[in-house]
Amino acid sequence: MSNGIERGTLHSGHRFAARNKPFYTSFQELKSHHTRLFQAAPAITSEVLRIGDGHQGNLLQTTIRFRVDSLVISQTLRNVFLELFREHNENSSDGFEIVTVFNAVLVDANRTSFSVFYGHDYAYENVSGAASELKYTNEPVTVRSLLDVKNIPTTFDFEQLLQARRFVFQDSGVSIDRFINIVYLIRRLIDFRPSRSSPKKPENGVQLDSGVPPARTFEGHKTFSV
Repeated sequence: MSNGIERGTLHSGHRFAARNKPFYTSFQELKSHHTRLFQAAPAITSEVLRIGDGHQGNLLQTTIRFRVDSLVISQTLRNVFLELFREHNENSSDGFEIVTVFNAVLVDANRTSFSVFYGHDYAYENVSGAASELKYTNEPVTVRSLLDVKNIPTTFDFEQLLQARRFVFQDSGVSIDRFINIVYLIRRLIDFRPSRSSPKKPENGVQLDSGVPPARTFEGHKTFSV
């Protein structure tokens, strides 16, 4: 960059560069810098993404992240879909597409460099924002009603998964050391058409676009609309 300014030089850049350090010398150091990934409570966010100018529809995306040893996966998924179906009716011809991915810790051959690889990744080559290396299955699960929630995978043999996928990154000189998170990507194309009426009044000082739902709360975790 010009004038000798590089990432990390400015105050905010320096702060974020330190927090986003990509490699660590031990798993414990990595864990201390990524505490949010190891929290016991699930992390849930939801957002509405406009497609083009919005006339083609909008994409509702909800992301749920669990620690691999979580005991509340099934109940949390059911609670989330209860909320989703309150906002968006159950429909036999349409539904939510669910893709399951994992977050993993990668390590080099000498076990001197540790890093996090995210299964939820919007790289150009990834379909539906899911990294192929850490996707559970190639086929998504479709949920059209609450009865379908039981079809979402919630138990995993991580030892078997590790044996099968440990060396999927060997071309980069690293291997999977362990899985740390299960992440569910829940998506549905929805039709939020702007009404001809006046925009909604601001809620808590935030102006909401007409036709876009306000932020909701699932299990104590705030979700948001954009």
